[in-house]
Amino acid sequence: MLQPGKTRAVLSGIRIFFASLALLPFAVLAQNPSGSLVVTVQDSSGGRIAGASVSLKQEKFAIRRTAKADAQGEARFESLQPGPYTVTVDASGFAGKTAAVVVAVSSQPTLAVTLKPKSVQESVEVSDRGPSLASQPLETTSSTIKTVITSADLDEVPLSARSFANISFLAPFTAPVEPSDPTKARITAVSFGGSSGLNVDLSVDGGDNNDDYIGGFLQNYSPEAMQEFVVRTSQFGADTSRTNGGSVIISTRRGTDDWHGSLS
Repeated sequence: MLQPGKTRAVLSGIRIFFASLALLPFAVLAQNPSGSLVVTVQDSSGGRIAGASVSLKQEKFAIRRTAKADAQGEARFESLQPGPYTVTVDASGFAGKTAAVVVAVSSQPTLAVTLKPKSVQESVEVSDRGPSLASQPLETTSSTIKTVITSADLDEVPLSARSFANISFLAPFTAPVEPSDPTKARITAVSFGGSSGLNVDLSVDGGDNNDDYIGGFLQNYSPEAMQEFVVRTSQFGADTSRTNGGSVIISTRRGTDDWHGSLS
């Protein structure tokens, strides 16, 4: 039999052995080199943002993980390799934000990310279709009062008898008058401000198209051949001469690869 003193020594050794076994898991956990990270997402007033998307990335080890912030606005990442990480946070109605954090060995840092409200961006695209009957440009460098009629206007606006002279009636201060020459029954004369219609200056691509004997237009042109049509009613410049009524300037269409005409 063991003596009482030796018995107590043996029992103490047994107690120490089992106590060491009980503390062994905690010792093992304390030696884990992995770290963790807690990301808190809040707004500028300090209120937590639930449901925010949090992504964690480390280029060195090609680590990429994502999580959603809980009701307290927190997202947790466990078992992280020590090193630097890039954290990106996005939330609905807020501008995204990117932050850097370093996770040390067996550490649990907390990163607070503050999001700002997303700025409202609006863009208005204004496209100018150019001069037309509905939109005449205001030229501050010229005092000439004129109306620009384009090929698009000729396609959209009904034109009586398809006469090119009738295009002038689309401009203000103009009116049709009967031609004084019976051989020009198909060429309607244009009156400017109540004039006879004979004192009108007409040019086509810079060339003269005036009847020098009785006035008015000399030759008829098809509306299909016209690109633009400018009617000057008053305040003419030096390039408009030989008239005290009005001026009509025609630019014809040039040849392109597109089909010209109204055949369908």
